[in-house]
Amino acid sequence: MGSDGCVLNGIQSNWTMSFPNRHCLQRQYSDGDSIGPWVPAEVISSYIQSDRQLADFREHIEFGYHGAVHLGLGGDAATKHAPNDFFFHMHHANIDRLWWLWQNGQNAFFNYNGPGDRGEAQLDDTIPEDRTVNFGRAPVGSVMILGYNGMCYSYDSAPAPPARYPWPPNGDGGDDTRLAMTARNTSTSVLSGSSVMAGHALELVRIHGALKGQGELSEYFPKVASLAPSRVEMLSQTATGKKNCTCKQYVNRAIMYPPRMTEPWIRMHGFDPERVEQVHRDACRLVDLLNDSNYVSPY
Repeated sequence: MGSDGCVLNGIQSNWTMSFPNRHCLQRQYSDGDSIGPWVPAEVISSYIQSDRQLADFREHIEFGYHGAVHLGLGGDAATKHAPNDFFFHMHHANIDRLWWLWQNGQNAFFNYNGPGDRGEAQLDDTIPEDRTVNFGRAPVGSVMILGYNGMCYSYDSAPAPPARYPWPPNGDGGDDTRLAMTARNTSTSVLSGSSVMAGHALELVRIHGALKGQGELSEYFPKVASLAPSRVEMLSQTATGKKNCTCKQYVNRAIMYPPRMTEPWIRMHGFDPERVEQVHRDACRLVDLLNDSNYVSPY
């Protein structure tokens, strides 16, 4: 990048953006010449396992990982016109992937709540028509599951789409146990989902070993706490048996704290500063717990 932050190499090198005004595409990394740490994979794994409601999961991702990536890149990515930077689309696709992991891990395919345009968000809310992709005012509940109704994609490091789409959902529009049974049952549903399967298994096994017998294991990683010994042993073999595992198995270094959201970022999104700070404190508490144990991150 140039001294003014203009991107000088890569696919978007020397681009002149027209929105919201004419300017070069800019990046201003949070650590000067490099991007600072985002959110540890173990923290995201904990959210996937312990958050029972979408509103809680959304808040944890929104106030942590989502903002950390935008602010880590800086420049256009830290503004309301962040989509100018192509990285925006990859970042938000990964957030969608994490949501899919959470849906599978919690058996919460139709769990949809939190603040909406007309009060509490509902599955029968219609998707606004003023979007790039026109869903014909379809209800939100019709596009909650990958592989159906316009959601024609899947992720390699996440469970495959189920065999059917049971819409409308049963009962109160919450979980559907029969649907969950059709999804592929892998350990990725309880982990953050890196690109290396051995890394998944190693994360799980090491968390289990470091926190076994402690109440914090059930608090932060309930899925890991419920694993049968035979399952832990199988995952241990997966973690140590991959010849091409690129995880840092022997590097004993402290997990970094996630970054704080900046005041301008919080104001731009209208977040509650106290809630943002609480999410950060809770994440740091988990980092301290893991660092104070014998846990060694494979990432």
